Amino acid sequence: MSQPKAQLTVEDGYAIRSATAPISIAHQNWNELLSATDFQHINPNTQRLAPMIYHHLKDQGDLFERERLRGTYKYAWAKNLRMLNSLNPVFAELNSRSINYRVIKGIAVQLELGFVGARVVGDVDILVSQNEINIVREILESNGFRCNSLSTCSRHTSQAPFEALNFNLGDNHVDVHVAELKDPKALLLEMLKSAPNVIENRGILIQVPAPEFLLLHSAFHGHQAVSDTDLVQAIADISLLATNCEPLKLTGLAKKTKSESDLWHVAAEAKHVDIVLPEIGLAATSKEERFINNTSASIKDFATKVGKVPAIVHDRYRGNSALAHVLGQFSGRKAAYAVWLGLGQFSAVERLLMSKERGFLKTPAKVCMSGTSLLPFGSTASDFVTSSQLAAETLDYRFAIRIDPRARELVLTLDAEFLHSSDAFVYSNGRPITRMVAGDGNSGEVIIRNPDTVNEISIRPTARVCAECFTNLVDLKVDIRWA
Repeated sequence: MSQPKAQLTVEDGYAIRSATAPISIAHQNWNELLSATDFQHINPNTQRLAPMIYHHLKDQGDLFERERLRGTYKYAWAKNLRMLNSLNPVFAELNSRSINYRVIKGIAVQLELGFVGARVVGDVDILVSQNEINIVREILESNGFRCNSLSTCSRHTSQAPFEALNFNLGDNHVDVHVAELKDPKALLLEMLKSAPNVIENRGILIQVPAPEFLLLHSAFHGHQAVSDTDLVQAIADISLLATNCEPLKLTGLAKKTKSESDLWHVAAEAKHVDIVLPEIGLAATSKEERFINNTSASIKDFATKVGKVPAIVHDRYRGNSALAHVLGQFSGRKAAYAVWLGLGQFSAVERLLMSKERGFLKTPAKVCMSGTSLLPFGSTASDFVTSSQLAAETLDYRFAIRIDPRARELVLTLDAEFLHSSDAFVYSNGRPITRMVAGDGNSGEVIIRNPDTVNEISIRPTARVCAECFTNLVDLKVDIRWA
C-alpha cells in the first residue's frame, strides 16, 4: 500500500529548468513540458514550482498557460505577504528586544533573492536559541498568535518542545525552531553565531542567514525529502542561491557544519535529470571518501533520532488496556496494528508494517463514489468504508475508503466539533498529508494528489495528549470527492 519515493522524472527536469535556467532555455523547457503534459495533469513537483516559473517567465509574450501560471503566483504572493505582514509587530519587538533570531527556509530564500511571493510556503520559519524560546513565545502570544504544539491538559507532566513550537494567528502560521534541538544542529547553531543579513521588507527589518547558510539548509531538506516535493524545491533553490554565494565561504561552511553529504546527494539527484548545479566550490573527492562521509553523517543522524525515541514512545503510549483491546477486538491486522501502537505510532514504522496491498484495516469491498458523505465512526455500517472501532482507546481515528484506480486527486472535507477548537495531523497510508489547525480559517479540506486505490486515513494528535484532551471524533463527517 505504501510506495517508495520515485526518482526525479523528465517532467521534473523541465520544471526546474523552467524556473531557474537562463530565460531562453527556461522558456523552451516550459514549452517542451506542456507539449508532453496537459497543464491539468502536471505532477506535484511542477505544481510546487509553478509560481517560480511564472515569476521567471512572466515577461515572455507567448507564455503557454499564462493565466493558470499567473493564478498560482498570485495565490502564493498573497499568502506570503499576508503571513509576513501578520508578523510585522513580532519582528519589530524581536528587534527592539535584541533577540538573536533568523528567518529561515522558504521565506528567507525569497527575501534573499528579492522575489517574495514566487515560492510555495506553508509558514514562516524562525530560528532561535534554547535560552530565548520562552521570550519568543511570549512575544508571539502577546501579538495574538496561539501556540498549537503543546497541550494545556493538567495531566501532562512535561511541556518542553523537542525541536520546535508551532503558532497560528488565523491562517497565518509560524514555526519557531530551537537551534540546539533541531537537525541539522551544527548548521543551525552556526547560523545564530554568524552575523545576519538584515533585509527590509515593507519598512520592517528582518534578520536572515547569509545565502551560504540558506543553500546548505536547502540541501539538507532536499536530502531528507520528508515531503515528496522537497527535493525538486531544494534543487531549484540551490540553483538560484548559488549565484549569491562565495564559493570559498560555502566550502568552508559545508566542512565546518558537516553538510557536504547533503550537497553531494542533491547534486547527484539533479544529474539524473541532466541538471548540473552551479559551481559551489566543493573540492573533488573520491567515491570512497564520499561514502565514508555519507555513512558517518547517516550514523550521526540516526543516533540523534534514536535518542529522542524513548521520550516520544512514552508520550504516545496509550496503556496496556488499549493494546489488549486491539489484540482482542480490532477488526483488521491485530498484531501489526498493536506493534505500531506500542512502538510509538511513527509514520515510518506505519509504512513499513503496511503491506503493498493492505493497511491495518480490512479493505473496503466497494468503490466509494465521488460526492459521497459518510460518518466513518457512526453506527451505520457501509461496504465502501471500514473504520477502527477502537479509535477512542487508541486516539487514532482511522478509516479506509476505496476509490477509482484512475483517480489523480482525492479531496476529503473533514468536519467535527473537536476540529473547531483543537489540532490534528492527517495521514494517508502512513504518509503525512497535512496538519489541521483550529481557527486558521480553512474549510477542513484535505487534498491527496496521486492517491492509492485504497486510502487508509488516520487522524491523530499533534502534541502530548490523553483521552481527556483529545476529544472523541465520533461525530466526524467526511465529504469525499475524487477526479
